[in-house]
Amino acid sequence: MISAWITFPAGIAIATVSTLTGIGGGILWAPFFLLILKLTPHDAIVLSLIIQIFGQGSGAIANYKLKKIDWHLVCYFCY
Repeated sequence: MISAWITFPAGIAIATVSTLTGIGGGILWAPFFLLILKLTPHDAIVLSLIIQIFGQGSGAIANYKLKKIDWHLVCYFCY
């Protein structure tokens, strides 16, 4: 139960730092999970990747709704 009280403020801090600096949140989440919450390396990496999926997915959806995606460039990189 204590980890929930630590994780929420840490999540806000990590999201703020990663957004303001442009670094990936996984760089900050993995050490937090390993050192603070004492998770195994496997669990820390999996949780970090899940958080990245939701963060990048929400950004992709927002950019799609704002019509900021250059689909010609997307097709160029996909093929």
